[in-house]
Amino acid sequence: MQRKKAILIVSGILLVAIVALLIVLTADQPGSGNLLGYTGPSVSGEGSLAYMRIEGLKQGVVDGGVTDAGREATHAIYSIEHLIEVPIDQNTGMPTGMRRHRPFVVTTQISSGTPLLNQMCTTGEQAKVTIEYWHINAQGQEEKYYEAILDSALVMKISQYKPMVFIPENESYGDMVEISFSYKKITWRHLASGIETYDDWRY
Repeated sequence: MQRKKAILIVSGILLVAIVALLIVLTADQPGSGNLLGYTGPSVSGEGSLAYMRIEGLKQGVVDGGVTDAGREATHAIYSIEHLIEVPIDQNTGMPTGMRRHRPFVVTTQISSGTPLLNQMCTTGEQAKVTIEYWHINAQGQEEKYYEAILDSALVMKISQYKPMVFIPENESYGDMVEISFSYKKITWRHLASGIETYDDWRY
């Protein structure tokens, strides 16, 4: 009986040790099924599936630091938020007015382009902003499949922040910047199907 109990204790210890070893081995391997959770893209854009191109009317291309082939000078995007809504009557569910565009908000890392984005905000410089969406295709390759294009875009708000560094999951995020764009026109484009639609902010 004592021997069986000892075997069970040793087996339990070995199991815990194996799990701990797996966590350590995968913690520093982005995109490898990290048991500690996804840690976000690096400055080079590794692991990110959305990128932003910005070209100002005065400053030209605003480089975001990405050097990957086909995505040079873009900004690796960590999050995207955009809303278009139609006001409705709460009693009938019917519209009470025209649709309303809200700012297109993206989060990226601080880069050499950040001072230029700040200047765009303070001077009101217009820009063309293209948000590129990428995914893994059937052949296992990354490909661009969707775009959102903002014409006559303005940086209406820019907020810099640093996530809490004592949280392990935040380690790779570094110094972040959240940028809110207004625009004159937005175009949505699905590349494979060729479907494209657009709308204006003003009406």
